[in-house]
Amino acid sequence: MSYTLEEIRRQPQDWAMTLRQMEGQAERWRQTFRDRGYENVYFTGCGTSYYISIAAAYVFQEITGIHTSAHPASEVMLMPEKLFDRKQRNLLIGVGRSGATTESVEAIRRFREDGYGDALSIACRTSAPASAVATYAIELGHVVEHSIVMTGTFTNLLLAAQVLAGMVSGNVDYLAHLRQLPEAGACVLDKSDDVAQTYGRDLGIQRVIYLGLGGYYGIASEAVLKLKEMTQTATEAYNPLEFRHGPISMVEKGTLVVLFRSDVAPQLQTDVLRDVRGLGGRALLVSDLASGEPESLAINAGLPDTARGILYAPFAQLTAYHRAVALGLDPDKPRNLSQVVTLQV
Repeated sequence: MSYTLEEIRRQPQDWAMTLRQMEGQAERWRQTFRDRGYENVYFTGCGTSYYISIAAAYVFQEITGIHTSAHPASEVMLMPEKLFDRKQRNLLIGVGRSGATTESVEAIRRFREDGYGDALSIACRTSAPASAVATYAIELGHVVEHSIVMTGTFTNLLLAAQVLAGMVSGNVDYLAHLRQLPEAGACVLDKSDDVAQTYGRDLGIQRVIYLGLGGYYGIASEAVLKLKEMTQTATEAYNPLEFRHGPISMVEKGTLVVLFRSDVAPQLQTDVLRDVRGLGGRALLVSDLASGEPESLAINAGLPDTARGILYAPFAQLTAYHRAVALGLDPDKPRNLSQVVTLQV
């Protein structure tokens, strides 16, 4: 078994460990947020970690009520004065697998040194360079990846951010939802793999477009990145209703559109898939509950949008994996990539 496939399939076990580690720090984080009174929380990262940031920001704001947004680490590093206000009480949360990517480390360093506020590093590595320059650190040392492409680290870092939101808000119902994820994930993986093999091995599909609303746009963007990294397939991500405003012109035979449907105006989202089929494309609905759609994947977790995002991710990861294998590519050795990007700054 390749490293990539093993790391995808191992995710539910790692989620259980992430939950235990995070919940063991609950009182620390509740006290920190009470004492510091943060008015703004900003998530940042590079590549996959930036897409984690997008997904996490939507959830964090909804659960905590604190104004939250996401920014690429390069923008935080290069032009923080255009993004932040020193007069407000701010927290920057930098997420990353290694905690060693140059832009992420320098973003945290500059945010603190320039007086914009505190910084928290969440990384899947102990003694990460980002931890050394941050005010606080969470290190998920149990999440170890040998592959270059991030899979399990994506979902575990996002889960850590979600648990943090639940802890600082004192939302016990939300935390109870998150505790269901490891068991739900084991079931979802098998369902997702069956469907992912069907679409991943179909080389008649020439273009893939992922759609996601709100936090699911971060999931859709990450799905796009997995296909690009492992297979170099032409693929893009959009908000589902925005897709009609120009990008739908790309739809033709050989186009697959995948919608990660949320609970907000679900019929308006699903109507986009009807339009895609009318133009000759294929359309797959990924949702919580079963639907009448001709092509669909129902995960049947019974969890709200704020909790179930990571359950959508394995389908995208597995689709990219199976497409790479079908194309004769090695998912463990993607073209032109390395685990950590470093710059001279």
